[in-house]
Amino acid sequence: MIELMVGIAAFALFLVLVAVTQAGYRGAKRETEDKESPSLGAIDGSVFALLGLLLAFSFSAAAGRFQARRDLVVAEANAIGTAQLRLDLLPSDVARTVRADFERYVQNRLAYGKALSTMADPDAAYREGAEIQTRIWQAAVSACDPAVPSPRAMLVLPALNEMFDAASARHVATKAHSPWVIMAMLVLLSILSAYMAGRTVARIRTTFWQRSIYALVLTITLLVIADLDYPRLGLIRLDYSDELVTGLQLSEP
Repeated sequence: MIELMVGIAAFALFLVLVAVTQAGYRGAKRETEDKESPSLGAIDGSVFALLGLLLAFSFSAAAGRFQARRDLVVAEANAIGTAQLRLDLLPSDVARTVRADFERYVQNRLAYGKALSTMADPDAAYREGAEIQTRIWQAAVSACDPAVPSPRAMLVLPALNEMFDAASARHVATKAHSPWVIMAMLVLLSILSAYMAGRTVARIRTTFWQRSIYALVLTITLLVIADLDYPRLGLIRLDYSDELVTGLQLSEP
């Protein structure tokens, strides 16, 4: 369903860009019949340069956020795997209780990833996970007296703390996206540049499909940027590696 909505939005943008390119082409054709270029010269170059600069920076930033999110998935999986192994240091009766909550916590983290992928409420899953974290921490502290240095306290408690921090870091990373003002500016500049591109090619013989190539390239570029920025809602997906890595790292010993 989400992929269909993304496809419809991309196709609508493509049609708008094609229509604007055609409008620029036909307008320039009506204005002049000579061999001179009907383009606006320096203004054309400025708009195309600004659009290229924004596309480059937006793509680079979105790709960086995508890689950071993927790294956080792996970091959290490793942190949970380490904490799970160190539960063996707890007394057997406490370990059984903590492991039960630990399993619920693992399922909660998987549910959190699915909520991000289905446009559900990830904040609710995050709050539920925070409650489970509290129970795990309290049980671990009761078995490891922090006031008395011991191998158990020095190994178990820092591992749990790192696991909780990883969850917080992932939650914050899911909120990081390109500002809507930048995306709106990209769309508006794309429309303006499509109009100018249509005027520019009016001096040469081109077919409708040849003039549509510019609109197609712009649409694909904007789609890829949006996909990288929202890697659980489009064609570029992060949830597959999320479940794969998390499932490998969080399985019961």
